[in-house]
Amino acid sequence: MKYEMILEIFNKCSGDQVLFEDIETDDPTAYVEDRFKGYDISAGRPAEDGSLTFEILSGNIFQKVTFTAI
Repeated sequence: MKYEMILEIFNKCSGDQVLFEDIETDDPTAYVEDRFKGYDISAGRPAEDGSLTFEILSGNIFQKVTFTAI
């Protein structure tokens, strides 16, 4: 399945960033667990619009990854 992935990086030192990627995967959870291996990852939360959001903590940097089917 093809998704638009939005990666939001919240960083007080260098400023916040928002990145967009088109991702093809059958399992967004496995994709996030592999890409952010070694970090604290929250379980994916589904939203009413069908998107799926993960929260990631890497050191002092908080990140949010949202998958929306396209």
